[in-house]
Amino acid sequence: MTQYVLRPFALLAVVIAALAMGALAPEPDPIPTRWQLDLRPNEFRLISVDSNPGEPRAYAFLTYRVTNNTGQDLPFVPAFDLATGEGVIVRSGQNVPASVTARIVTLLDNEFIQDQIGILGTLQQGPENAKDGVVIWPLPDLLTDRLTVYAAGFSGESKPVIVTDAVTGERVRKTLRKVRTLRYATPGNLVLDTSRPIELLTDEWVMR
Repeated sequence: MTQYVLRPFALLAVVIAALAMGALAPEPDPIPTRWQLDLRPNEFRLISVDSNPGEPRAYAFLTYRVTNNTGQDLPFVPAFDLATGEGVIVRSGQNVPASVTARIVTLLDNEFIQDQIGILGTLQQGPENAKDGVVIWPLPDLLTDRLTVYAAGFSGESKPVIVTDAVTGERVRKTLRKVRTLRYATPGNLVLDTSRPIELLTDEWVMR
C-alpha cells in the first residue's frame, strides 16, 4: 500500500493546521479574474489489470476534455490527485506501468485520447483544438467511503494565505491555487467493474 501513497504535502499540512485553529481558507473569485480552461470531466471508473502476469491490481481512471476559450494559446501542464476518505493522496500516473496505461487507452476506443504525458504542451484556442485525456491512479485500498479528484492546471488564479506551520509554530506565507474538485460516492467495498461508472456527488472550484 505504501508504494502508492504520496506523503502529505507540506502546504496541505499547514493549511489543515490553520483550519483546525479557526483560520478560513480563501474561496475562488465568484467571477474568474485570471485565465481559466474549460474542463469537462467524463466518467470515473475502476478496473483490475494485471500489471505483471498473475498480479492483478486495482486502478481508477478518469477521462476528460479540455478546451481553451481564453483568447490566447496556453501551456497545458495538468496535475491530478486522488484522495481517499481516509486521507491517502495519490498522484495520477505514479506507479502506473505503461502496460496498464496502454490497456486502458485501448479499452476506451478513442483514437484522439491522450495519456497524461502525451497531452502535455501548448493548448491552442478554440473548440477545434480541444484535447481528450485520461488520467490513471493505482488504488491504495478498496475499502473507502469517498474518492475525491483534485484537478490543477486549469486556472491561473492563486491567493496567498498566512498559516501557522504545524511543526515550527511559525507564521508562514503560502500560495493556494484554484483547482477543480470532483467528489465521488463510494460506499463500502469498491467494485472493479468498468461498466459501472462511479456516481459524481459534487463538482466545484476550490483553493488548494
